[in-house]
Amino acid sequence: MADKGPVRVLISSPIPLKVGMRLKTTGMTRKVDDLGRIVLPIEIRRTFNIIEGDLLEISVSGENVILSKIEDYCIFCGSDADLISHQEKLVCLVCCKTLGMNV
Repeated sequence: MADKGPVRVLISSPIPLKVGMRLKTTGMTRKVDDLGRIVLPIEIRRTFNIIEGDLLEISVSGENVILSKIEDYCIFCGSDADLISHQEKLVCLVCCKTLGMNV
C-alpha cells in the first residue's frame, strides 16, 4: 500500500467539528504498536477527562481519524440508545429486559 502521508488523529469533544476547522497541533507523537494501539498522553486524557474503560467512537473524515468520547452509554453493552438511569448507572432498555428489570 502506498504511503499517503500523515494521518491525523483528532480527539473531539461531543461538539461536532465544523468544515474548515483548524487543527490544534500539540507536538506530541506516538508510535502504533504491532496490535495497532496507541497510548494517549496523560495531558490529552486529563484535558478530555478520558479514564480507563471510557468508550471512544472512531470516525474518519478525509485523511483524519477522529476519536470522540462517548459520554452516555449502557454499562453492560455500550449502547447509547434508549438509556434509563438505574442506581446512578445508565442501562439501555434491551439490557433492562434481558436482566428482567421493570421499566
